[in-house]
Amino acid sequence: MAEVQIAILAEHRAELRRALDAALPRECCGVLLGDKNGDRLLVKRVLRTLNITTTVGEFSIPDDEIRRVRWLSRQYGKPIIAVFHSHPDGSDELSGADRRSLAHSEWPWIVVTPAPESLDSVELRYYSNGPSQAVAQVTCPLDTI
Repeated sequence: MAEVQIAILAEHRAELRRALDAALPRECCGVLLGDKNGDRLLVKRVLRTLNITTTVGEFSIPDDEIRRVRWLSRQYGKPIIAVFHSHPDGSDELSGADRRSLAHSEWPWIVVTPAPESLDSVELRYYSNGPSQAVAQVTCPLDTI
């Protein structure tokens, strides 16, 4: 698998950071809307969702939230290009539970972690399940649009 590039504006990185900070000590979650062109994701909108898990270190998006973001995706005319969730501890690696859940996900996942050099930005790591349900991990640089 080629390296996936994520084109994301500073305002969207800041929105992800606000979501991460607001959810502490829990994980934030949501979806990214935009365009996919080969191995490049172009983020156009960040949609936060409810995390119904109260356990620190886990996330779960309820079905009604998935229906809501699907509806918003149609309204905005932009597809869901990834699910995101944060790892406030700074680790961008998937947990065992994350890996098992990703194998059943309709979309790739992006792990959001605080950017060590900035209080208002984040780092992103892209994960996808392949046709054989294997997990491909690719570190994504942050591009500007």
